[in-house]
Amino acid sequence: MGRKKSEKSKTGNFSEINRLIARFLEDVTRDFKSISDESFTNRTIIYGFNVRMDKNGNPIVEQFGNVKPSNEEQVLISDKREPLVDIIEKDKEIIIIAEMPGISKGEISITATPMEVHVWSNNPDRGYSRRLKVPNKVNPDSIVAKFRNGVLEMTCQKVKQEKPIKAFNKEYIVKIVS
Repeated sequence: MGRKKSEKSKTGNFSEINRLIARFLEDVTRDFKSISDESFTNRTIIYGFNVRMDKNGNPIVEQFGNVKPSNEEQVLISDKREPLVDIIEKDKEIIIIAEMPGISKGEISITATPMEVHVWSNNPDRGYSRRLKVPNKVNPDSIVAKFRNGVLEMTCQKVKQEKPIKAFNKEYIVKIVS
């Protein structure tokens, strides 16, 4: 009996993920049908999604690319892409990994607050921009960023709840180390 119950709970999670993916695919199909051919002329169109589980086992589906639905009739195509991002939460730190191929380290800018990290590039041919909400407060002064082979990795130290954070609304500029 115990084995069937655990197998059912595992397939229950996958059923929810499959339902979310099917809904996304329906939305994307509808949205792309609504884009006129003129919208595609000389434009790079990127759309994708990432599915991961939160610490409670619930699926989190995040979109990336430069295509966003704005309403049922219209799709927005941006010159800036949202990079594919993975957020890994550990005991004392949060690691943010962003895929940003085709740009150099010097073209990346990063600012951070205790609850958000903003990453963007200044490359006119391949722009990226993404605001990331972190799952726990982090110390923006502690963020160490590394960029190699198109992958940006940022390690953020978590803030202990009893420790006050200086200048909560201030944005900190993060430098990328070698």
